[in-house]
Amino acid sequence: MMKVRTITAGIRLSFMRLDEQVETVGDVMHRLRDRLVSKGYEVQSLRLSTQPWSEYLEKAQLDAVIQAIEELEVVCRGNGIDFVSVGPASDPRSIRAVPTILERTGIVCCSASIGDREHGVLDDNIRAAAETVLELSGKTGNGSLNFMFASLASCQSDIPFFPASYHTDEEPCLTIGLENGDLVQSAASRASGLKELTSLLSYDLNDRMTRLGAVIDTVSGADDPPLKGIDASLVPGMDEGSSIATGIEKLTGSPFGSHGTLSVCASLTKALEGVTARRWGFNGLMLPVMEDTGLARAADLGSLDLQKLLLYSSVCGTGLDTIPVPGDIPPTRLCAVLRDVAHLSIRLGKPLSARLLPVPGRSSGESTQMGSPYLKDCSILSVV
Repeated sequence: MMKVRTITAGIRLSFMRLDEQVETVGDVMHRLRDRLVSKGYEVQSLRLSTQPWSEYLEKAQLDAVIQAIEELEVVCRGNGIDFVSVGPASDPRSIRAVPTILERTGIVCCSASIGDREHGVLDDNIRAAAETVLELSGKTGNGSLNFMFASLASCQSDIPFFPASYHTDEEPCLTIGLENGDLVQSAASRASGLKELTSLLSYDLNDRMTRLGAVIDTVSGADDPPLKGIDASLVPGMDEGSSIATGIEKLTGSPFGSHGTLSVCASLTKALEGVTARRWGFNGLMLPVMEDTGLARAADLGSLDLQKLLLYSSVCGTGLDTIPVPGDIPPTRLCAVLRDVAHLSIRLGKPLSARLLPVPGRSSGESTQMGSPYLKDCSILSVV
């Protein structure tokens, strides 16, 4: 079954028209989901992204803005929307307000901007983001609240995947995010080498995206938000058959993280260059440790670490995602990781994000106990 991870609508909120705006895009997303399901797709979630939350109410006090976010969540729930992203905070004061927002909501995602080519590496924001990660880890017994927060470097608007998503245009739009680890495994099983892997995967992915785009075109009305594009990113699922790491291991013959992993990652990303369907978003290889059975297994085996994951991001990936780290990690080490992400993003001119999950009371090598349907428990990675 072909899987759509998310249908994401981006809107620029006006709180004078909040109910109307959310209802309108909610209806469009529900109609599109119903059509895709009728064509054999599994649609996992409907999501809404907005302009950065600090722009919601001009000159309003922070508490009033947070109340507005709570109101937005209520309206989204009422319209069958699963998650809402309120965009990146762009200064230390706003970043430090994120724990209050996430503690008072349930389906809201936030982010922090830590750098781009225009502004360079934002050291003050990095320190605030590291403090926020640590504060969020203490809000629950298992550190899971950091699942809703990410630090962003050079991320454009309207990426369909959360927590990175935000919207800046005046007019609304739609973007689509896929789940396609099965394509990676299929291409890996058929390929005799890396060149053939790239060719096979590029063909399969382009075919899947083109057919999906054709279905969307049959649903879209003249007054509906336009489809900005489909994120061609290679995204794993939680089951073994959707594990990207398992597909990579079929090519290397070794655990993920062994020599050869980098070459396969680069070849997988090269396949995306051959996709001619409408693309928008990260358009990279996602390696979320706790959202991929094979990656979680590699963490348990000890063949995976943050340095390797950041190295893979230099040729293919979208950053450091859903990575469990020790609960007592010093703020300076978190800052060092985020600073590396920002510098790499700026140097390569590519979007990267970091979603780190310090686990209170647990050290590297111990296992997480998240109890989350969205996360696979695994060994905590050390930060050197």
